[in-house]
Amino acid sequence: MNKVVRKFFRLAHVPSVLVMCTLFYLSSRTWTFQEHFLQPPLDKVMHLSVFTALGISFCVWIRGARWIKHPMVSALIIIACVGVFGASDEFHQSFVPGRDASIDDWMADFSGGIVSALLFLATKAYRITDKLHR
Repeated sequence: MNKVVRKFFRLAHVPSVLVMCTLFYLSSRTWTFQEHFLQPPLDKVMHLSVFTALGISFCVWIRGARWIKHPMVSALIIIACVGVFGASDEFHQSFVPGRDASIDDWMADFSGGIVSALLFLATKAYRITDKLHR
């Protein structure tokens, strides 16, 4: 595999891509498990949980040395990425018949980014990320 491809595409990136593709697919559907079985506030718990998982998978993208050197910058990058993806997900839903965009859902998504960054920092899980990048 060529050096450029190895530098930017790693096995550690696969979980994030899978979660994002799954979220896009589920956002494209008019009927969802969430709408019929999870009523507020449980739907927000689902948003928080799924976007926390997405945030944790994003955390793995940043090497451990960068987490150690710049923990707040790394955390802010993760929070911003999750927030932007959550906003794009809500925007995408606004075009799906029977679905709508909700600021409350986006806030739950954004909170998932905050939770994931704080969990990653609190558990010092960044110590294993360098192993995943090899």
